[in-house]
Amino acid sequence: VEFFTHQNHPSLVELEEELVEVKLVCKFFMMVASLKIKFLLE
Repeated sequence: VEFFTHQNHPSLVELEEELVEVKLVCKFFMMVASLKIKFLLE
């Protein structure tokens, strides 16, 4: 947050929405990875 100046940093709501999107993408990739691992182990 330090590298954002207070005048032009995005609103907290926008940051939270971006975080939610990132978390969803991470969950998706974790799901795909776990499925691949299951197939490899069988």
